[in-house]
Amino acid sequence: MIERPGKLVMVGFQGTEPDDHLRRMIEEFRVGGVILFRRNVVNAEQVASLTEEIQGIAKNAGYESPLIISIDQEGGIVNRIRDGITLSPGNMAIGAIGKEEIAREIGEIIGRELSSIGINMNLAPVLDLAISPSNHLGTRCFGEDPELVGSMGRELSGGLAEYGVSPVGKHFLGYGSSTTDPHMDLPRNNLGSEQLENSLKPFKIARDNLQGIMTAHIILNSIDSSPATLSAKVIKGLLREKIGFTGPVITDCLEMGAIQDKYGTGEAAIRAVKSGADLLVVSHHQREQISAIRSLREALTDGRLKKEEFEESWNRVSRLSTTKPWKTSSRYSLEEDEERMTEISGQTITALTTERIPLKEGEEVLSITPKLSGRSLSPVQDREYGLLSVKSRLEEAGVGVSEVVYEQEVPDFRHLENQMENCDKVIVLALEATKKLNDLAKYVTREEAEMIIVSLQNPWGFKGIPVDSLLFTYGYSRPSLKGLADVLLGRIKPNSNPPVTLENN
Repeated sequence: MIERPGKLVMVGFQGTEPDDHLRRMIEEFRVGGVILFRRNVVNAEQVASLTEEIQGIAKNAGYESPLIISIDQEGGIVNRIRDGITLSPGNMAIGAIGKEEIAREIGEIIGRELSSIGINMNLAPVLDLAISPSNHLGTRCFGEDPELVGSMGRELSGGLAEYGVSPVGKHFLGYGSSTTDPHMDLPRNNLGSEQLENSLKPFKIARDNLQGIMTAHIILNSIDSSPATLSAKVIKGLLREKIGFTGPVITDCLEMGAIQDKYGTGEAAIRAVKSGADLLVVSHHQREQISAIRSLREALTDGRLKKEEFEESWNRVSRLSTTKPWKTSSRYSLEEDEERMTEISGQTITALTTERIPLKEGEEVLSITPKLSGRSLSPVQDREYGLLSVKSRLEEAGVGVSEVVYEQEVPDFRHLENQMENCDKVIVLALEATKKLNDLAKYVTREEAEMIIVSLQNPWGFKGIPVDSLLFTYGYSRPSLKGLADVLLGRIKPNSNPPVTLENN
């Protein structure tokens, strides 16, 4: 056991097939897990081949149980796999519908599909509370109410686990009111006692269905001066003792700026295990992955890391990996799953006002439609999602659609006067609430034209805009856009319960 500290490390690698880097980390350093990113993915079929090959390397290297192979397939705006797999509408959309059975069903669909392609851990669900509109997680949160977030997370996790995919609740603790992205810097959080209790509640509610919890790189000023990932007061005190979680604690990536800039990977690895973490994620560079493993070995040798501390973590990771099969028998129908997810996505859409829907056959509408263009999580996602349009689905139903495409901000209303002359309704698909959007809405109102605004991402800031119909999708995945079109056509009835407080501008 002590000769194999790599069991406590989960590594990433470059490319869409195992390279020498990954082979070395498995064969020589005996890592416990592999994490896949968008850079490792072409489509679902390729991922199935990749995971089978990775497990084959481990088996041939003498592993007694399979590697843990993880991915971030949260749904909504975070999906490492997009082709050949069903995309869910995302957490805030699930929170908007607020039905436990729907959250469970979504978890089952995701779990069945991931299991079928050899993924045995999903780094989801997000259990942070969307406390502040300016928090950096946005629609990745189920909502702001602890009971809602906990129950949605519990049921989605149960659905994942049904198919042998370990659900990992994240981020413990406090990203939901933080505006700082830990990829870049170390956030601080001044949670008061009431806010702290509320932030703990979703993890407590979901606890028994979780098979891992991921720590946050954030300093909780009222608890400790160290980041949660490196804090025994947070991991052993709050997570183990107060909440009673007994499964593996997984760190967020130790190469993030929040940790790397102050501690370095090797030092952070030692501190994390001493504080109670079990599986250390080192996502990118081989030198950092080796540094983490060698640092753990040295700390065991010189006594800085106690044998008992190390064995506790080693055993938790081992117990989880022994529950995994080398190969799964799960199968899925993409067509059936996507059809059902589209139905669900339509129900997750929130309508605050619906005066101008449904659209009718023969109507002419002007659709003002965005490209992502640098406003998603990554350039890769920008290219893959591209145009966020409902044009084809509306046209299939007999609605005439003229489309104006914009990139950074909705066009000035003075540039749209000619296009608006011959249309019955104006539909604006918006990624954010801006002054130009507000000015456009006021102009349309003055002209006594009919207007529908759809918020495709974070819902805050739209409520005060003067408009006849205001909808929220909380994301722009394929099922969400198809579901939106079906709501606009009157095929699906939207809900009226946003899971966060929406103030007027």
